Amino acid sequence: MIKLIDVKKIYQSGVIALSNINLEIKKGEFVFLVGSTGSGKSTLIKLLYREEIPTSGKVLISGINVSELKESKVPYLRQRIGVVFQDFKLLPNRTVWENVAFTLRILGVGKKEQTKKVKAALELTGLSEYSDFYVNDISGGERQRVAIARSIINTPPILLADEPTGNLDPDNTWEIMRLLTKINAKGTTIIVSTHNKSIVDTMKKRVITMSKGSIIQDQKEGEYSIGTNN
Repeated sequence: MIKLIDVKKIYQSGVIALSNINLEIKKGEFVFLVGSTGSGKSTLIKLLYREEIPTSGKVLISGINVSELKESKVPYLRQRIGVVFQDFKLLPNRTVWENVAFTLRILGVGKKEQTKKVKAALELTGLSEYSDFYVNDISGGERQRVAIARSIINTPPILLADEPTGNLDPDNTWEIMRLLTKINAKGTTIIVSTHNKSIVDTMKKRVITMSKGSIIQDQKEGEYSIGTNN
């Protein structure tokens, strides 16, 4: 499903964000990506949805080298990869329904199909009763669920979550993790970048630990073991 081969990323400033990354993630896995700030987690995730391009090496998604994709093909890649961010990135002054339907409208999906898909995404994320609420009028946890509903609207095989609970309280954090677990159980491959030691230690999923742009540990059922609780 996902394979990185000898990947290096050096920014124009000279900063080495990633160095000799070799990694394989199979279809249907749930993976935590952990490490201190600046360890390379976010850069790795950006490579997967082609926000960044590696300086060298290969980033393969279902056998396709995404760094070699023509710009015209990148939107098709991103239809197959859902992305959830810490700061939600929702459309302000729009309803929950409008936010979730936004991608479908951009793609020109018909009204009937839009309705069907949005209803299913809202039901899965427990947001059906909030469909007419404006996102500025709901809680942070509910906003993150809207972001997740939007990210899975096309039933992508891969879901990337970059610090999805960073702005949430413990109760909402666990609600989001339960939701991601439910989505994973339907076959979606999930990669979660996080600093949250508690959820990593409790869930016992695969844990990939990064430091200074390198993978220093890869545990099948691991814990957050870099000596920080932040």
